[in-house]
Parts: sequence; structure tokens; C-alpha cells
Amino acid sequence: MRQVADTIQSVLKPADVKFLKAVLGLLSTPLGTFVLAGRQSLAGEFPFARRLADMPVGNRERVLSNWSTSWLFLFRILFKAFKATIMWNHFTRVSHRDCLQKCHSDSSI
Repeated sequence: MRQVADTIQSVLKPADVKFLKAVLGLLSTPLGTFVLAGRQSLAGEFPFARRLADMPVGNRERVLSNWSTSWLFLFRILFKAFKATIMWNHFTRVSHRDCLQKCHSDSSI
């Protein structure tokens, strides 16, 4: 987790880091998640509003998918920021040799 934070701070401008921290802070609360994610954050039982981390994976995916095509520019920017951060973190952790070993082990199935 610390590597992701370090990556974000090294790639983004300080003002963008503050904004991203604010968004992540909102997503860590039920009310903030409802504001940013809408109905996808609601549950049929108590507590009715959930944090992003407490939502089912399918709902989280729909939220991010909705952000990617939102008419609000802010949500599209958030989607791109999350996507870039996740991809950067993943592909800087995976070595070429690991990928080749994984591909060869999968092809024998």
C-alpha cells in the first residue's frame, strides 16, 4: 500500500495529491461514498449506506465504469487517475520473467 502512495506522490502534482486524498477520504465514509457512487452504495439492510470498501465487487466495478463515461468531467478524471495508478502499480511490480513463467504455466492447462 505504501508503494502506491509513493507512486501517487511522485507522479502527481501536490494539488492533485490533496484532491485525491480528499476523494479517498470521502470514499472511506458511507455518506461520501453515496455522494460519489450514488445508488450503487446502498444496501437493502442496515446500515443502508456502505463505504466503497464494503460494497460488493460488482457494485464497485459498476461505479468505476459509470465514472469512466460520466457526463461530469470530474468523474472521468477520477476514473483515469485510479486506472493509471492501479496499472502503474501492477506493471512496475511484475517482471518480464514472471510474465513469461505465468504464460507458460497457463498454456499447459
